Amino acid sequence: MSYVAKAPAKIILVGEHAVVYGIPAIAVPVNTMSACARARHTPGTLTLSAADIGRTIVFGEQATDEATRQLSQLLTHIIERLGISDPRGEIDVSSSIPFSSGLGSSAAISTAILRAIAGLHDRHLAVDELNDIVFETETIFHGTPSGIDNTVVVYQSPVYFMKNRSIEKLAIRDEFHFLIADSGRPASTRDAVEHVRKLYQADRRATAEIFEDIRRIVDSAKSCLQSGHACRLGRLMVENHRLLQHLQVSSARIDALVEASLAARALGAKMSGGGMGGNMIALVNGPNHGDVKTALIKAGAVQVRHFVLRQCQESL
Repeated sequence: MSYVAKAPAKIILVGEHAVVYGIPAIAVPVNTMSACARARHTPGTLTLSAADIGRTIVFGEQATDEATRQLSQLLTHIIERLGISDPRGEIDVSSSIPFSSGLGSSAAISTAILRAIAGLHDRHLAVDELNDIVFETETIFHGTPSGIDNTVVVYQSPVYFMKNRSIEKLAIRDEFHFLIADSGRPASTRDAVEHVRKLYQADRRATAEIFEDIRRIVDSAKSCLQSGHACRLGRLMVENHRLLQHLQVSSARIDALVEASLAARALGAKMSGGGMGGNMIALVNGPNHGDVKTALIKAGAVQVRHFVLRQCQESL
């Protein structure tokens, strides 16, 4: 018997970095990209193969490099949390989500692997329990995650997220068209979060004022999504990007992509995720998304993806 488990990518619309300090953020699943884990019963010790990065991990064996170490820790943590005494089988994991780009690749991979292992060993998890375990695995990859990535990925729903608060799913009115542009520069969420932490420690008052401005933006953006006001949402995205520039988590390449999309008449644009590389997002109206995509590619984007945010996301 075999099991197939998938989990979507995610994108943060507004609120990244401030969310670590108790400020709300809004994030949505991106079902055009996903991680997939295929599991099958075998008599041997549990083995995880990740062809995308050329790694194979056998449960219990010592890691030989950083990528193997992280996957080995992930596997060990899942096995321990599920209470499996004799893990067996083979799991093949693959992902169409770019790594180190702010799209939730680690949360999606963890979710897919966890679901596959649970299915393989006949463990039934409530979604809240699954979310808790994936959050724990996120600390392996990011140190001190906010919890937003795993929440969006596990629940596969747009969310208005605050640390240590009940999950609030968002009802989206109408459709919102976005472009996700890859800067071609890898990004480390761990490094970016640490950078903001140092800024906060150096000048708590100034940094807290930026966080409060971001709070106002997030709450206004929530209303825009619920009422279908795309133009207003676009302006809020640009404002959020300027504040993230003040936090020094954008980059010259990302800034260039933001400006190029706005010059091509995108409704709004900003960096998304940890920053210092990775991806930016542009809000477009349906008819002109091709013009904005062309402008982004000319400005140096290595790949541009179009996705539509609507209330009824396709199930994975």
